[in-house]
Amino acid sequence: MEDFFENANIFITGGTGFIGKVLIEKLLRSQNNINKLYILLRSKKEKNEQDRIKEDIFDQPVFDKLKEINPNFMDKVVVVCGDILQPQLGISEKDKLTLFDKVSNS
Repeated sequence: MEDFFENANIFITGGTGFIGKVLIEKLLRSQNNINKLYILLRSKKEKNEQDRIKEDIFDQPVFDKLKEINPNFMDKVVVVCGDILQPQLGISEKDKLTLFDKVSNS
């Protein structure tokens, strides 16, 4: 499995849900060779994407062990602003180009 993820860039939707949080934590904790996780996140009226990723995802207890093992895990995380209910996921043209260029396709 480690060979598959070596230097991989992975795009994840649904990261604020239960399964999404577990997936993100597992990838960041057990696959040290991942290059980047691109996480689609929409803003809410009271929170921007950066606040949401911290409060709604990484401040959750499931990430406590990861924080102990690798306090710099956030260096591997890139927030992509968007919304799965919008056409083309509501992603900006700039972010679309980044994803097409960077995300692994194998």
